[in-house]
Amino acid sequence: HFTKELVKMSRSVTAIEIDGGLCQVTKEAVNPSENIKVIQTDILKFSFPKHINYKIYGNIPYNISTDIVKRITFESQAKYSYLIVEKGFAKRLQNLQRALGLLLMVEMDIKMLKKVPPLY
Repeated sequence: HFTKELVKMSRSVTAIEIDGGLCQVTKEAVNPSENIKVIQTDILKFSFPKHINYKIYGNIPYNISTDIVKRITFESQAKYSYLIVEKGFAKRLQNLQRALGLLLMVEMDIKMLKKVPPLY
């Protein structure tokens, strides 16, 4: 479980999940950890923290990947963002011939760090 690994190595984790069932699964997976807060909300409506140091880690859904990446880029103050995305989407983010790639290149350095197996 992605979040469980983050909880092991982080001082504090805030998990955002829109699905109530998956919120419960996340809570159970990290129990009895006290350094996690699970919030049931739409990431596209979530208010990112201001004036604190944080990083974003996420395994984001393909169908709203563009919207999530734009929000993280232009509305969050995260020092770093590490996202698991579909391979084709990752390539589009790096493609400077496409509007999305051009839009993001000014704000961030996009790199594919690792290929994640589908079973993950």
